Amino acid sequence: MFSRSFLWPLLEGSFRANRFGSLMLLLTLFGLGAHETTFAATARGEGNVDLPRFPSISPDGKVVVFSWRGDLWSVPFEGGTAKRLTSHPGRDHDSAWTPDGSTIVFESDRDGTTNLWAMAPDGTEIRRLTDLDASVALGGVGRDANGDIVVGLTGYLEGDVHRSPRPYEVGIEGGDPQRLHDAFGGLNVRSPDGRRAAFERGGVKWERRHYRGDDRRDVWLHDTETGSFLPIADSEGNDGKPRWAGNEDVLFLSDRTNRTHNVHQRSLVDGSTTPLTDFEDIDVAGFDVTPDGRRLVLHRWDSLYTMDLDDPDAVPRPMLVTAPEDALDATRNQDVSRQVTEAALNPDGKSIAVVAYGEVVVRGTADDSTSRRITTTHGRERDLAWSPDGTTLYFTTFLEGKSSIMAATVATTRTEIRDQYTELTSPTEEAEAEESAEESTDASTDASSEEATGEAPVETEAAEAAEGETASPSEETLESGDEEESAEEKEAAEEEEADDPMLDPARWADAVTFDVVPFVATEFQDHRPAPSPDGMRLGFIRGLGDIMILDLATGEETLLRAGWDRGVEFEWSLDSDWIVFDQADMNFNQDVFIVPSDGSAAPVNISRHPDNDGGARFSADARVLAFSSERDGEEEDIWYVFLDRRLEKLADPELKKYFEDAGKAAKKRKPLDPNEVRRKLAAAAAIADGEEEVDDADAETEDAVVEAAPPFTQDDLQTAYRRLRKISRLPGSERRLAMLPSGERILFGNRISAPGVSGLYSVKWDGSGRKRIGDTVSMMGLSLTGSKLVAVGGGSAKTIDTASGKSTSYPISMRIRIDREQESSEKFLEAASIMGAMFYDPEMKGLDWPALTDRYHELAARTRTADEFNWVANRLLGELSASHMGMRAPAKSMPLSQSIGRLGVDLEPVADGYRVTSVLEDGPAESSDMPLLVGDVITGIDLEPLDLDAIPPDTVGGRLRGRLGKEVVVSVRREAESDAADGPAESLDLDLLLKPISNSAVRRLVYEATQRRRAALVHEWSDGRLGYTHVRSMDQASLDEFERDLFAATEGREGLIVDVRDNGGGWTTDRLLASIMTPAHAYTIPRGADRSVVDTYPQDRLFIQRYLMPMNMICNEKSYSNAEIVSHAFKNLDRGTLVGQRTHGSVISTGGTSLIDGTSLRLPFRGWYLPDGSDMENNGAMPDIVIDQTPDDEAADHDAQLQAAVEDLMRRLGDEGSTP
Repeated sequence: MFSRSFLWPLLEGSFRANRFGSLMLLLTLFGLGAHETTFAATARGEGNVDLPRFPSISPDGKVVVFSWRGDLWSVPFEGGTAKRLTSHPGRDHDSAWTPDGSTIVFESDRDGTTNLWAMAPDGTEIRRLTDLDASVALGGVGRDANGDIVVGLTGYLEGDVHRSPRPYEVGIEGGDPQRLHDAFGGLNVRSPDGRRAAFERGGVKWERRHYRGDDRRDVWLHDTETGSFLPIADSEGNDGKPRWAGNEDVLFLSDRTNRTHNVHQRSLVDGSTTPLTDFEDIDVAGFDVTPDGRRLVLHRWDSLYTMDLDDPDAVPRPMLVTAPEDALDATRNQDVSRQVTEAALNPDGKSIAVVAYGEVVVRGTADDSTSRRITTTHGRERDLAWSPDGTTLYFTTFLEGKSSIMAATVATTRTEIRDQYTELTSPTEEAEAEESAEESTDASTDASSEEATGEAPVETEAAEAAEGETASPSEETLESGDEEESAEEKEAAEEEEADDPMLDPARWADAVTFDVVPFVATEFQDHRPAPSPDGMRLGFIRGLGDIMILDLATGEETLLRAGWDRGVEFEWSLDSDWIVFDQADMNFNQDVFIVPSDGSAAPVNISRHPDNDGGARFSADARVLAFSSERDGEEEDIWYVFLDRRLEKLADPELKKYFEDAGKAAKKRKPLDPNEVRRKLAAAAAIADGEEEVDDADAETEDAVVEAAPPFTQDDLQTAYRRLRKISRLPGSERRLAMLPSGERILFGNRISAPGVSGLYSVKWDGSGRKRIGDTVSMMGLSLTGSKLVAVGGGSAKTIDTASGKSTSYPISMRIRIDREQESSEKFLEAASIMGAMFYDPEMKGLDWPALTDRYHELAARTRTADEFNWVANRLLGELSASHMGMRAPAKSMPLSQSIGRLGVDLEPVADGYRVTSVLEDGPAESSDMPLLVGDVITGIDLEPLDLDAIPPDTVGGRLRGRLGKEVVVSVRREAESDAADGPAESLDLDLLLKPISNSAVRRLVYEATQRRRAALVHEWSDGRLGYTHVRSMDQASLDEFERDLFAATEGREGLIVDVRDNGGGWTTDRLLASIMTPAHAYTIPRGADRSVVDTYPQDRLFIQRYLMPMNMICNEKSYSNAEIVSHAFKNLDRGTLVGQRTHGSVISTGGTSLIDGTSLRLPFRGWYLPDGSDMENNGAMPDIVIDQTPDDEAADHDAQLQAAVEDLMRRLGDEGSTP
């Protein structure tokens, strides 16, 4: 018969689920092998185009081109059936028509980088316009002042220090992009007459709604004849994506009204701005207008809209667009055989469960075992954990934005199927006789006997209760001897229960089908199950970091430790009496704690150190503990402690014997007896319900056993932090570890780039005997005896012999068919749920997050490509108007993707090649013994001439694709110096040998040249009294550079300019402040030195080089995150004058996670506040002296902010100089 405790997940579990408003379902799922599994939705055939984006309109207003499912389509202005123009695995996005309507220019990443391409209006004659390895964005297509068709584009192509793109143009035949002007900006488009160009400045993401900071987008005009600049749309919000409607009107997007992006029109005649659309709540994402301004098309949410602007009362009219759908668009095949991310070995060692692409799969550990799929959801499963008797597999499932803990058991095995087949097709005489006997049995057999066979387990509890009410033995019957008979029946029932084949863990190795039930299904997010080794309880995490304990006999839940730290880890001791866990405090310092598993005493901090400690593991007897810690330098190492101080007093022979005995005991460990576990659970449940009483004698005996050999005392725990020892001494960090049951050896992984160092290691408790036993793997845990490490490496599960390092792989073979709509739905709900739980503001900026999730979910479910999904999901995240947000799918590899080598020169096209207009200092062109010079004309690469008449024309970059770091021959024509008396000199044709460098190398050289130029300006403007240094990023490498350059920048000078403009952030604010804010408490003078010098101090006594002299700091709207924190601090601590532009207003600490397909999701989890309580997010640091960086200054290469900082500091220094 089934015990009450064994059925609790099925019977009482339904009560628990109903109590929390959830439905408990018993799902019998068939495990599927190597063949494909199909669960696709039915193809729609021809249906509505449900997410058209990036519209463009033909010059005559008759045709609209849009992007859908990664390709470009065209449809009449009135709507109807769309025609596919492109079909490529790459992403085809924005498009624009040439003024004559003969060509469509579009963005595509089909070569691995977003370049510009062109095609005929019917989708034929596709050709490349740009050949770059840095992505560019399409602005618009127009004519220049000469009437030639030019394409506007935006990109980061020159390695500029300023974190903004530049506007470029390229002819319709293609070629090398050329600057439109020398200011920063982008999305440029020419007026119909070609005289002016509209472009935008600023860089905040369009999806970040309601941003009001200084990096907002504004629309400017550039007069190509006069070179002047004029702002035409610069509201407090975003203004951008300009389009011309005739020569005197510019249309653009702006959220100046309704706090929603709408299309506005700016008249260049009278300066008026008029909204053309009046949407609320949901933004216009993109639009286009005919050159004459008569017709407009826009994209909002899931639809395209059109407007006839000749009608003064025109309103947006939604387009109904249909297109033929390929049935295959709805599904995709996924081979998950090498996508294993988790593994768990059954305690009996005969089967192993894995997670592959979010699905739970099991196979036997014997050779050639079949893989069986346990789950078939589009959600994500993870957190595998076996019950200690090996009969139940627990895991977490994330479905419809909700995580719950599931329990899986074997329903049918191959052997049982074979036996049934044999029984049904070849009945034996004995079976026939038994069948005959059964038919003659009285048909009135009562229900309790039927339940005893296990055929109707759901009714067991009710039947037993009924039996107890109607047939309870009286004292009289007990006295008459029925007590003995009752005991015999009970014993027989227990024997029958012990023989139940369903409780054999070996069935998992032979399993075919499974029973999967929700085990912990509440209104909370429950995950990471961890059964106690005695099989009586289940630990798990609730919400962000609450450690919960579930009593498996009673269903009672207990909060063991509340917490917000989602990185919390915990482990049971083998006797199930203790739990070790790590948890961070409000200072984000993580420590290791030990607590009784029943919560009878407060946790004790074992590590007690201001640096992070975690990943703790017990030995089998809980007398030894090991964990990782970063307390020694910046690297994590393994630390070890005898929790039981008595071990420290053992002599070497005794300690050796202790480890040997512990190892022998570990080898004898076996899985728990499932029947014994059931008996204990049933007894505990009966006691909890008052059906049985605790035998006092037994209780006293058990208590005596427990008290006889405690693993440690409270005093042991309280002093453990003072007795820790470091046992790993490799370079790099050791983040994961496993302790052998004996406690004598610890396994750990080391990841470092040093050759031969990274890998899996084993080391003895005292740090000796270290050996490398394998490559780096993800460690999952140990087998029951500790003889094998369970791991994942190379997308496959494996076990590694902990002594020899011998590895055994357990591959699976499986392909699944994925319904794109269902996967998009589950991915979106998971991402929204995680963000709702993790976002730093618990009020979610006052938004109704569940309602927004529902709204965007309907749109996200329609997406079929990763790009479409990212677009929708990032729009949802943008509702929070916060920084450090984003979702990005893994980049697809394109076979044509190749890096381009660079020579370190700027070029302009001439008739027969490209003229060198500038040479980068220390670049290949300058540092070679055969240098390129300004004025040289490059005519060929590798002795092949450049053909500028080709379509597209040859470019130097195109010829250097794939030539990074490889010597090339550069052919040039060089004008020889002439003597006026002898007439003009003939030119020289030269072949030069140069080695191209990477884009990142060019950026580094540009950065260094920029800093030298700025330092020279400061020297010039201050007459040598001030120094200059720039902090490139708030990371350790940049801090080291700052400390290195500090001496040179300040030696012999009276003050310092520290520049954090265009600094993307990091984490080193406090370390930088330690250099510039530490006050002087003393000075030193050695014998024989100048005793009048009173500002000296031994540098070796300082944490970082110190600077006490006067200084100013410069910031701008591109100072981001941690660079803003240091700007706020500099001003609030009154260290000097803050000069420049208000910082970006983007200060949140961020983490990240990934979704089932590898899509990354950033998680801004920690807010930053000023002492007065002001949130730094959306509140940038405001300089004391505000200086705008204008396009005119940029075009003239004038740094007004730097000059203002120098002038202010010079005023403060005065004529007498500075004093410390």
